[in-house]
Amino acid sequence: MLAPIRGTNQYWFCVKGEVKAMINEYGSPTLFLTLSCAEYGSADIAQYLRKNFFKIVILPRGVLGKVEQYYVK
Repeated sequence: MLAPIRGTNQYWFCVKGEVKAMINEYGSPTLFLTLSCAEYGSADIAQYLRKNFFKIVILPRGVLGKVEQYYVK
């Protein structure tokens, strides 16, 4: 019931389950990156930054090289 509410134990239990399922499916990640934009306080700014981040980083010849699998939530 509280799983959709960010910050609750149930929410983080579900998120942890998703991460474990991804590790089981794709193997251990070589890079695990968490972005936080809380200091901006705007969903629009956070969305803009995420969109541009992936344009810069996840490219065939980008910083990380060829990225085969990534997850955005």
